Amino acid sequence: MIDEISDNNRQFFFDVFAKTFIFFERPFVQSQVLSIVIVLALVFGLSKLIQYLIKPGKFLSKLLKINSKLARIIKYLISPILGLIFINILTSFMSSRLVTIGLIREAKVLIFLFLCYRLLISLMYLFFPGKKTNYYHNRFFVPLFWSIIVIDICNRFIDLNKLSSLILGKIFDNTITFGALIESLLTLYLWIYFLSGLQDLFYFILTRNNNPKGIIIASLMLIRYFLIGLGILISLTNLGLNSTTIAAISGGLSIGVGFGSKEIIGNFISGIVLLFEGALKPGDIINFDQEMTQVKKLGVRSTTVITANNVEKIIPNQTFLTSSVITYTGSDPVIRLLLPIGVGYESDPEKVIQILLEIAQENSQVLEQPQPSVFLISFGESSINFELAVWLDDPIIRKRVASELNIAIWQAFKHHDIQIPFPQRDIHIHTNNSL
Repeated sequence: MIDEISDNNRQFFFDVFAKTFIFFERPFVQSQVLSIVIVLALVFGLSKLIQYLIKPGKFLSKLLKINSKLARIIKYLISPILGLIFINILTSFMSSRLVTIGLIREAKVLIFLFLCYRLLISLMYLFFPGKKTNYYHNRFFVPLFWSIIVIDICNRFIDLNKLSSLILGKIFDNTITFGALIESLLTLYLWIYFLSGLQDLFYFILTRNNNPKGIIIASLMLIRYFLIGLGILISLTNLGLNSTTIAAISGGLSIGVGFGSKEIIGNFISGIVLLFEGALKPGDIINFDQEMTQVKKLGVRSTTVITANNVEKIIPNQTFLTSSVITYTGSDPVIRLLLPIGVGYESDPEKVIQILLEIAQENSQVLEQPQPSVFLISFGESSINFELAVWLDDPIIRKRVASELNIAIWQAFKHHDIQIPFPQRDIHIHTNNSL
């Protein structure tokens, strides 16, 4: 049975190769292919030249005052527009010479589809964030567009119905065909990224009215995973598997998940709990591993945080439910910054307090309410120890404000001749007179 299937498949591809070779062997076909290749080469060269000239600071950019958004639109549309112009010129020229132009007409249709595709991408870059648009452009729209183009081109040379019906093998007495396999894999891939884009779109719309982000993210994520599961089930059905086979595969996967994926399930449930509770949100400032970090992304399996050094850390969600977490932006982002200061005993404490308060009040990042305050903490061995307390509404700027205040204190003390003491030691050297 397997040898018979292999022989049929080999015969099919041999016939396709033979027909394609005979088709391209014809002179009028070769002339059309050569003309199309020349047009594409001209379009490629001219589009690259125009894209270079519209870059910031270049000739066309200065002359036409092209901004970055317009430059991006031109970059995406210039190739298909030039392609349509040149292919129309080629069509008119070939028609006037009474030459067959069937392939050129087909190329014209494909270039028009390419223009529509590029126009859609340009509008997405115009109205949506560039990073997200670039992600879905590469992951969803590029595979979708080229799948359509490949199917359209193959349809000219191959009987797609016969290609789809080629038998690849059997799973539990279920026949798997080439068409069913490709259709299931491609459809499932596009379905997953379509749902991801739909989730981001609804999130963008629903969070514009200050709705609770955690609940929205959790709800959209649960719906997305449910629909992905439904898509997998439909793909398996389209593949030709019956309900008994699907149940057997699902049972095997369930056992595998039960034995080997306990941590994954725990992190998944922890992520859902965190999202619904809203205890942790993207943008929150937390202390993790004795380091201040900002939550960048909260997913159902893990949370991504970024440190002050722009280093990303991926943390399993269970960590936040099984251990205590210090957050600076939970219910109130306002934090207190404490600066210890020591001055010499010859200094006037009231004057020191007045100077410190003035410095705090002059800093634009320090909040007026709660008001800055200064405390005389203790009398040390060589200094009177004070503590300046100021309030900030952004934990991230804590180090920068501390630096600004310390510099201002140093300059003010120097101006008012207030000494900042440092430990001093007297060293006595004993000599041995007997030597």
